[in-house]
Order: sequence, then structure tokens, then C-alpha cells
Amino acid sequence: MREIALEIQKVATEAGKINLDFKANKEQKLGERMVGVNADIASTQKDLSTETDGAKQIELQKKLNDLYAEKAYIEANATQEAIQQAQAYASLSESQKIVADLEKEKGKALEENKAKMDALIEKQMVLNAQANQKSLDDQKIFTNIKDGIVSASIEDEHGKRIELHDQEAINLAFDVQAKQNAMKTEMDDLNLQLQSKLEAQTKNINLTTELYTKFNKFLKDDTKKTALEMTADLAAVNKALQETIALRAQAGMKSAPAVD
Repeated sequence: MREIALEIQKVATEAGKINLDFKANKEQKLGERMVGVNADIASTQKDLSTETDGAKQIELQKKLNDLYAEKAYIEANATQEAIQQAQAYASLSESQKIVADLEKEKGKALEENKAKMDALIEKQMVLNAQANQKSLDDQKIFTNIKDGIVSASIEDEHGKRIELHDQEAINLAFDVQAKQNAMKTEMDDLNLQLQSKLEAQTKNINLTTELYTKFNKFLKDDTKKTALEMTADLAAVNKALQETIALRAQAGMKSAPAVD
């Protein structure tokens, strides 16, 4: 969708430039032609005023009518400014025309250079906005597609929103934002994977801790039980021994004398 919209706008921009160039050339050509038509009208009127032959008068009158019709067409399709510029240019000497032509070429070259400089400045603004982003969530580049028209703007270091006008700068803004969105999606996916692994490891640790606690308790309880049983057994043996000694004492029995 984005690529198609950008391509459509690129073609539309080129078409607009073609239309502007056509209009400028049309105005210039019609203005130049008006100078010739006015000169032909003046010449034909002069010839008609001195012509005595009836057939030639009719021919000259027809020519004059055609010239007036052409003049009306030019006035309907060219601006007065273009006509006046052509008339002013026609009144110049050849030397003045040379200088005027050079000045016109200079002006056109400066205009083209300014357009290139403006485009570079806007591209630099996009890259600066990208560099000023503190994180992928700190959005500084904004793009939009509405009714097939693409637009873009950036936020400068002072927080001011600036609209982009150069088509290449707009394309760059879309490309940078697309890469950032792809990186953000990748980072989000990676965070989800890490979170999932962390939860699994935490679960394993908790399970291991629980099992260790149970097993340790079992060992502790079993050891305690064994010690109690041994104490009880020793107490029983000691009791039996004491009873035996007491019985022997009562019966007058003594331990056998020690053998030397």
C-alpha cells in the first residue's frame, strides 16, 4: 500500500512538473507570438490604407480579420504578464537580449540549485530527527497516507512539528519509519521470547526449590526419627541391663573374679 501510494505521488509530482513546464512554455510562446501578431496587424492596416485595388483590399481585410481573431485567442490563453514580458523583450536591442537570456538561464539554474538544497535540507532533517530519538518509542518522524496522498513531517529538537515538501525527503521518512517499525516489531518479539523463557526458568527454579525443600525436610524428619528410635533402643537396653544387675544382686550372684 505504502509503496503504491509513494509511486502514485511520484508520478503525480512528475505530471505536475510537466504541466507547469508546459504552461510556462505556452505563456512564453504565445507572448512572443503576440508581438508578431501586433506587428502584422500594424503592417496590414498600413497596407490596407494605401491599397486601391478592390480584390487586394478584400484579401488584406481577410488577413486583418484573421490576425484579430488570433490576437483574441492569444489574449484568452495567455496572461497579460506573459504578453507584456514578450513585448518588453522584443523592444530590447540584440545586446540587451543576450544579457536578458543569460540572466534568465542564471535565474533558472539558481532556482534548480535552491530546490536541490531544500531537498537536501529536508533529508538532513529526517536523519536528525532519527538521531534525536531516545528510543524506538520516542517518535520523531510521522507519516500519513490519506486518499492516496502521502505526507510526512518531523519533530525537531525543540518539539516543533515541521511538514516535509520534497518528495525524496518524504520517501526517506517512510523508509526510516518502516525500518524502525520493523526493528521495534523484532525487539517486541524478542522481548516476548525472553519473557517466556524467563517465566519458564522461574517456574523451573520454583519447582526445584519446592522439591529441594520437601526432600530436605524429609531428610531432616527421617534423621530425627532415626535418632529418637536409637535413643529409645539404648534406653531399653540400659533398662534391661539395670534390671539384670539388680536381679543378680538380689540372688547373691557376683561377677566372676578376674583371671590373672
